[in-house]
Amino acid sequence: MPAYKLRTFQVSGGPEWRDETGRNQLYDIEARVPGTDTPTTDEVRTMLQTLLVERFQLKFHRETKELPTYDLVVGNSPPKMKPSAPEVETKVASTARLRTNYTNVSMSELVLRIGPLFDRPLFDKTDLRGGYDFTLEYMPSLPGGAQMSPEEAAAFAKLYPADDAPPLLVALQQQLGLKVMSAKEQIEILTIDHVERPSTN
Repeated sequence: MPAYKLRTFQVSGGPEWRDETGRNQLYDIEARVPGTDTPTTDEVRTMLQTLLVERFQLKFHRETKELPTYDLVVGNSPPKMKPSAPEVETKVASTARLRTNYTNVSMSELVLRIGPLFDRPLFDKTDLRGGYDFTLEYMPSLPGGAQMSPEEAAAFAKLYPADDAPPLLVALQQQLGLKVMSAKEQIEILTIDHVERPSTN
């Protein structure tokens, strides 16, 4: 939920009403910003929060829960990534299969990009600061994918040919020197208590 700077797993509850197909209903919302200045990201978030309350009658509360998670950490050897040169523009470019070239990308940004591929929340625990240049190539259609356990990935990485595109967990170890560990974290959850279909203008 971008309006509250939360990731998907940090939101629970929701409307009971669904469309006939059983999927969430989608809406097009057009909003105009007062004045001529371009709003900042924080200003846009504040306006979205107001819109959700006024148009959707959103009511919620916050709580903290301990949830099973994954931690992205540095492996047993130094990371296989090159620190970026100062003032280099951040770029992410995908090529064949799931081969992606990252330029001046932080580990927190990497987690945001690959996190949705996991069945639990993924957190950056590498303690690596700044941006890095690296290439990550993986093939999730191969056995395991991101859904294999970290322990299985560690064993699989020793057997999998390094010149083939491996499952994601194996690629992180072989290509970047990073690994994923099972963990538990105290996470802030936004629980939706009430929401209504928006009124039309």
